[in-house]
Amino acid sequence: MRGLLIYIVALATIFPYYSYAYCVYNKMGDKTKINVSQMAGQARFALGTRSFHHYGMPSGSKECCPYTDGDCCDKPDPDSEGTFFLSYYTKEEDGGKRGKFTYTVPFKCGGYVVTTGKIDSFSYHVYSANHTRVAVRGPEKTIMPLED
Repeated sequence: MRGLLIYIVALATIFPYYSYAYCVYNKMGDKTKINVSQMAGQARFALGTRSFHHYGMPSGSKECCPYTDGDCCDKPDPDSEGTFFLSYYTKEEDGGKRGKFTYTVPFKCGGYVVTTGKIDSFSYHVYSANHTRVAVRGPEKTIMPLED
């Protein structure tokens, strides 16, 4: 019984952090890794090394940052907007290919970004906190930007 209580308290402590966070999910196949670096939308003091950035995110991984943290968003509002630079690649032993482009990806601070496809058919989908898709870019090279 004590173990269950500890589990419930731990879950209650952790859940709010991720329920009020933006996340980046790497759902790409072929062992494709992604690099993501926030370029805009964080508080001024978080520019540079304090901003959200993760390099070499393997397939199946996710990284999150709470929108209430100035290192992640300039104001504690899930509808605040920011921008990532996103690139993708495979390691030498997995074919050693690089994606053709580095993408500028808009995002909502309370939402999430999902990368899908394979090294030659990359796409991403951007969602708001209520799971509405607000932007998409697919292998056909089209983009639907965030709307006001």
